[in-house]
Amino acid sequence: GVDTVSGIDQNMLTEDVVIAPNPINVLDNIDYISNQVWDVQIMDALGKTVYLGNSSEKHSICLPGLYLVILKNQKGQMYIRKLKVQ
Repeated sequence: GVDTVSGIDQNMLTEDVVIAPNPINVLDNIDYISNQVWDVQIMDALGKTVYLGNSSEKHSICLPGLYLVILKNQKGQMYIRKLKVQ
C-alpha cells in the first residue's frame, strides 16, 4: 500500500528495481535491474550529490562509504536505497 506520510508505494520499493552488486567495490559499475529507465541521484553521507544521471548510463563511485541512491521513474514514483561502497 501507499505510505500516507511519504506518499511512496511500499510494494513498488521492492519489486521495480534492484541495485547490484550491493555492497559494491570502488570503481565497479553499478547495475540497475529493472524493466524501465530511472532518473538516478546518488548522495554521500553529507548529502552532497556525487552522481546525477539515469539508470541506463554506466557509472561508479570513487570513494568508499555509505551512499543514498534515489531513483525516480517517468510516473514520478520514487525508490530510495542505501548503497555500500567498499
